[in-house]
Amino acid sequence: AIAHKLGSDGDPDIPIFAPTPVSVGAADINDMDQLLMEDGTAYQLQAAGSPPVYTATPLTGNPPAGTTCRGMNIVGDIVGDYNGQAFFFSEGQMSIVPGNLSLFDINDNKLAVGYTTGLGPVLPAYVDLSVSKLEWRVNSIPLAPASAPPMTGPVPGQIAVNNAGKIVGNVNNYPFVY
Repeated sequence: AIAHKLGSDGDPDIPIFAPTPVSVGAADINDMDQLLMEDGTAYQLQAAGSPPVYTATPLTGNPPAGTTCRGMNIVGDIVGDYNGQAFFFSEGQMSIVPGNLSLFDINDNKLAVGYTTGLGPVLPAYVDLSVSKLEWRVNSIPLAPASAPPMTGPVPGQIAVNNAGKIVGNVNNYPFVY
């Protein structure tokens, strides 16, 4: 498997290889150069030399087997799916997020984004995971019907949130910003 270190921090673009071959792809990388793989394994990337050569050291305390990980923030909080349910993994503890939801990204303020799942239309959604678990609420993002008809079928994979809370995604090939 290969991940790619982006050159926005002044480093040249250099391919980074996991220490052993894996059968899953890279899901996310945070600002601490922690690389998250889709199966929940995570690596700390370290650069040495000039030009820099990156090594990947496995991190401990990953989500359990069977998870599909998609997003990670600066402190290593992870979101994704586990047995058809959205999960939040923080400080070594995994919690199931209530509701019919599939999570794709989380920002440094613990705002997670994804799509609703279930019998009704598939809608972009967000949940604030910084509050107590008892206060977790899935909030659907209202979309103008003329610009994006309701989505049905498989959950799309394009949705992200930045640290300012701005959410971008795609519904039926219509991009949106919220």
